[in-house]
Amino acid sequence: MPFIISRYRSKWNKAKVDVGDYIGHCIYFGFNGTERKSYEKLFSLCHPGFYIVDIGANIGYTSLVMSSLIKTGAVVGFEPDPYSYQQILGTYKRNEQTNVRCFNIGLGEQPGIAFLEERLETCRGANRIAAKDVSGIEIKLDTLDIIFPQLDFKKLDLIKIDVEGYELKILKGAKGDTRGDLNRCCLLR
Repeated sequence: MPFIISRYRSKWNKAKVDVGDYIGHCIYFGFNGTERKSYEKLFSLCHPGFYIVDIGANIGYTSLVMSSLIKTGAVVGFEPDPYSYQQILGTYKRNEQTNVRCFNIGLGEQPGIAFLEERLETCRGANRIAAKDVSGIEIKLDTLDIIFPQLDFKKLDLIKIDVEGYELKILKGAKGDTRGDLNRCCLLR
């Protein structure tokens, strides 16, 4: 059973996190070292009016922080894990952000069905899209090129991708108009 704790750091960072999960622990107690520097760099790329796609949104922390930094722009997250997606919805609701939303799908090279391999019970962020013969959660896949027109973005300023080794397949699914509008892409590992 998860050990859920509420964390209220500021008006835009109200979250209920499982401190037994790696990401929840980091959000509650703070990131350190390389991860902290990676997030600081990512957040320094976010400016008012930006339109951002967050692929691998996990529990919504990064999307939420970015949405508070861009103010008048928009952030759209993609998270295929149903459990993490439910946490995202709760986080967004608690923080009353109107410029952020999330889709419960994975992105890849082509649309279809895939399996989300649950690798570590204590780190849902380590889940990854795997081959069909691996046991896991069946998920829907789409491509960024197909889904981008549905986002109603005026432009695309930043893509954050943190998907445990599936980054190249996502980029291969973003060959068309999506990349023509893109200013920056940030890969987190």
